Amino acid sequence: MEVHDPNKTEQLTKIKSLPNLRVLCKHSLQQESSAQCHGAAAIYRSSKPDRLISDELDKFRKLGIKCIVDFRSKTEYMGSDGHRLLDKEYPVFSVKIINNGKKNKGDVHYEYKRLLGATSEQMLVALATDEPSSDSGGAHENESSSVVRNRFDQVSPKQHGKDNVGVSNPTKQWQTYEEVGAMERKHFLINFFPFKFIFSLLFTLPWHLILMGFMLLFLDVIRRNKFKGFTKFFIQEAVNCKGIIGQYIDIAEGCQPSICAALKLVSDPNNLPVLINCAHGKDRTGIVSAMILSCLEMPKEYVAEEYALSNEGLAPIHHLVYRDIVEKYEFREEFCYSEAATMLKLLTYLENKYGSIQNYMVHIGFSLEDQKQLRDMVDAYDQREVGRCKGTTCRAPESGEGVSAVEGGSSVARGSDSVAEEAVSTVGGEGSSSLAGEE
Repeated sequence: MEVHDPNKTEQLTKIKSLPNLRVLCKHSLQQESSAQCHGAAAIYRSSKPDRLISDELDKFRKLGIKCIVDFRSKTEYMGSDGHRLLDKEYPVFSVKIINNGKKNKGDVHYEYKRLLGATSEQMLVALATDEPSSDSGGAHENESSSVVRNRFDQVSPKQHGKDNVGVSNPTKQWQTYEEVGAMERKHFLINFFPFKFIFSLLFTLPWHLILMGFMLLFLDVIRRNKFKGFTKFFIQEAVNCKGIIGQYIDIAEGCQPSICAALKLVSDPNNLPVLINCAHGKDRTGIVSAMILSCLEMPKEYVAEEYALSNEGLAPIHHLVYRDIVEKYEFREEFCYSEAATMLKLLTYLENKYGSIQNYMVHIGFSLEDQKQLRDMVDAYDQREVGRCKGTTCRAPESGEGVSAVEGGSSVARGSDSVAEEAVSTVGGEGSSSLAGEE
């Protein structure tokens, strides 16, 4: 039985400067009547919102998004191309994951550092004088966006003090979720690839390649060349050889604290509607989206086909994706694709090892109670009319049926922020200006 999309007439407004935008989940039936709901959508997914242009900001605002959960490090975020106009409206926080060396993942807690203040008068002035025109398309970094970023960096914590509404102590370095969660809007950065993850992959190589890797790192530091030598070495020796499914497995096994942190933020009802994204909204976002849909008990086939919608969603910027992945960093071309078979293999791997995807989420610290809370809040995008499709062969709704928010483009044009690129974004990947594997 195919899953029918009951909302063909409720097509999202197209936002050309935010490719790969689509609805992942809607508010559940019991939640949908709440006056707090901004329409039916509860969870959106997309590519990075950094390239939004001023002419399309109102379209984005109409989505009513309260929280952005961004699977990039602060270095990857700050080095990204685009004007980051949403920084004016969404305070940006870096998420620190603290486990104190304990094996019990339930003991993990989180702290939050404010990087950019959305209401700072100085930042508003800086952005107001440097907004991009609609002709720029937000596709490339220019001098004005660099000026804006420099002005951000020059604002001290004390300058935020008088207008940081919702932050009880704006000069404090790290804060608890109770201090930041009550803010009307917020933008969280979760680093999926800290140094620990990068070096865990490096140490799987033969000893002579490990030595070569450290030698290249040393030379890159001396040359100050943004770790280009190490990046290409890492891609060739630790990424390309495994293929995209190997890297997805590495993420599922090596980035568990980050995945759990993302799920915790998404499952907070105060954050809905929420947007989840990474660089192009395929790999890191795809894995977290798969966990969310699996929590809703959607079959693997549905999850895999929803993941594959990124092929069409990224078609308008396929040339940029190919440039960044294949031409710039010499990844294998398969990392540009978003095939349903890839997600099916990952989900099958997790089921075979952990017994079920739900058990995997418990293992990483997202408990059954957490899963129930998420399940009570949201439904899969098209499940309201046909139920949960248990035991059936389902497909995600076609992009042209109201799920995708970008221009359709060619159905065979493909693009992604390859997971391998993400795995080394901390060592000079897309938009990174320095080693970004922060703890």
